[in-house]
Amino acid sequence: MSSLVETLLDKFATKVCSKNYSVLDSMPIITCSGKRSGKVAPEIMVKGYCSTKRMYSYGMKLHALVFCNTGRLPHPEQIIFTPAFVNDLALYKDTWSEIENRTFFGDKIYNDTSFFSKDEPCLQL
Repeated sequence: MSSLVETLLDKFATKVCSKNYSVLDSMPIITCSGKRSGKVAPEIMVKGYCSTKRMYSYGMKLHALVFCNTGRLPHPEQIIFTPAFVNDLALYKDTWSEIENRTFFGDKIYNDTSFFSKDEPCLQL
């Protein structure tokens, strides 16, 4: 799935997107409620907690890093699928924190003042 997404993003990349500003966020992909046993794709679907929906469920998470595109929809730079229990900030630290000369915009899950210092990329909340 990841290689297919990467190929599609490269093929449809636009040249007008800002390379200086990015937005990052995630969303749950729910296959069934937490009351049932997850039988669909058990090798990648796990039980996790969705704080926005306040419910346990079986599924996975889609994480997206997108380029800002003034006056248009943002264009995805990278899409990552993880088990439902993976924390958004932990994924950012492991995957995207090394990107230089970029300002990131995210929600309050990325608020970690001990991690973000003057040497780290800027993250706007």
